[in-house]
Amino acid sequence: MKSTIVIMLLLIVIFTAGCNSKIIGPSVDPEVYKNLGKASTVMVIVMLDRQPGFVQPKEGDPNVNKILKDAEDYYTQEINKVLETLPKGEFTLGYRFNSIGGFSGTITKRGVEILSKNSNVQRIDIGRESRIN
Repeated sequence: MKSTIVIMLLLIVIFTAGCNSKIIGPSVDPEVYKNLGKASTVMVIVMLDRQPGFVQPKEGDPNVNKILKDAEDYYTQEINKVLETLPKGEFTLGYRFNSIGGFSGTITKRGVEILSKNSNVQRIDIGRESRIN
């Protein structure tokens, strides 16, 4: 009986951890570490957790401009908070995506380690340059 309860509790913890990035931390693209093994910095795109309570406005919503402006204001502040955690030399900002809660730039391994512990960061993806011909 006790072993069944312990196993059930472990399964609940494992399931919850898999569903909640706050418990397991942000997702880091394996390519980030692979490329950092070859170079001292790598280009990344960092995405923050979604704004609490944000609901994507529907087409024709008369409040769409206010909803999007509020989201941009929220993400601007959150991006600033995250960037302030990175010591000088660990990250060079390339571009801010204030309306969707992200930013890009070049980062060191230490910078990735710092961001991977930040509860506001959802994921860190390798930055890839794309061109349309």
